[in-house]
Amino acid sequence: MAGKMKVTVLTGPQGSGKSTVMREEAIAQPGLYLFAAPTHELIDEQAEAFRKEAPRLKVWPVHSKVGGKGKVEERLAFARSEIIREGHAHAVILTTHDALMGSDQSAFRGWHARIDEAPAAIQAGVFDISEARPSLKTRFHLLSKADSEWSGLSLIGSKPNWKKLQASLGAKELVEFYKQAQQPARVFVKAADWDERDDIAWFSMWTPLELAGFASVEIAGTSYPKSVGYHAALALFEERLEFDEREISAVRKGQPNVLIHYFASAHRGSTTYWKTSDGRLQIKKVCDYLAGILPTSAFWSGNEVVQHLMEHRIEGTLIPASAAGLNKHRERKHCAFIFSAKATDDDKPMMKVFGLTKADIEAAREDDIIAQFAMRGFIRNLEYDGPYDIYVYEKVQAERLLDHLANLGFTKVEFVAEDGAGIMKTRRKSDGPNEAEKAEKKAARNEAAKLRMRKNRSKGTP
Repeated sequence: MAGKMKVTVLTGPQGSGKSTVMREEAIAQPGLYLFAAPTHELIDEQAEAFRKEAPRLKVWPVHSKVGGKGKVEERLAFARSEIIREGHAHAVILTTHDALMGSDQSAFRGWHARIDEAPAAIQAGVFDISEARPSLKTRFHLLSKADSEWSGLSLIGSKPNWKKLQASLGAKELVEFYKQAQQPARVFVKAADWDERDDIAWFSMWTPLELAGFASVEIAGTSYPKSVGYHAALALFEERLEFDEREISAVRKGQPNVLIHYFASAHRGSTTYWKTSDGRLQIKKVCDYLAGILPTSAFWSGNEVVQHLMEHRIEGTLIPASAAGLNKHRERKHCAFIFSAKATDDDKPMMKVFGLTKADIEAAREDDIIAQFAMRGFIRNLEYDGPYDIYVYEKVQAERLLDHLANLGFTKVEFVAEDGAGIMKTRRKSDGPNEAEKAEKKAARNEAAKLRMRKNRSKGTP
């Protein structure tokens, strides 16, 4: 194991207190800490907890809404320099996953890195570079290798202004590509030369190796060992990384009565489908149904296309789809999550590189986010034994969520097929006919052929 970078991963059920353990240990063990969380809300929640539990500890949250002036990267650098200038030997800076992964952290050498929840470490896509080719040639060198079809990128010159770049490029995906590519050895493209083709496949990967200068690195996340980022990191850097799992156990004292409601069993939802007229019709029907039964105390969310269709039409509080780690909703007893994160064509480059299947992507992305969302409510309380209702789109999601809750120690979980929305047996037009429909059409054709034969015989036609 000599020479490997050690990363401690805190695992355990949602609500078992992984974030609390990480915070309490940072308070008890003096040092300089950089905490990263997925959302502004979670940063603010953690900052408040730090200040309450350790009033004398220097705590400095940094995200787009707090932490000073300038870009988040500049605010991080300023916070660090001020803490050093003031001579603090024990202090905490809290920032977002995006800030941690989107900037050079070499200045934090010797600090302790603490990452709350599994970061979205892998991104991939395919885009047409025909119009952007001159800009790409100006901005990036291609670092190709003879034994690989993938080339790394090296930024030429200074980092661009992202707002101006987005205005000039237009495409959100291309701007994201540029953002990721500013970091050394972060982005890879399937081309040895920018003139090789118009459609370029790419993927970017963040690994804990980018935090190698920190004194210690911990990641708190139930799902991190199952994540795409975890498996990708081991696939490429197993000889340099060592993950040490440490389980934070939790024993349920109460057993809530959990009902998992679903609306569709004959088709599966997807963002691609929900952007079509037929798909929007299914969401409308779900929305109309939820509007009649979801109480104002509920919380709900979904993909962007779903949020646009459901906002202002159903009761309850709309929260971010990725609500990992939040505690503010833990006294709510109803939630609805109409969501999909299945593999798409954009994932193919990543799937090929790391040997992943569509099922791997779905398990690491869709199943985990649904489970995280469902655990934001009252069942996060280990002593709660009352009713709890969860609404998801499809039967497969309900089945997988039930398995997840069973693994967490829940014993009173049932399915409820919600026929009231009227989409339970609806099939997508792109799915084609099912076996029963095929048999029915075949029987109809055979009957029509027999009828023609009888008519021909009655007319004396051979």
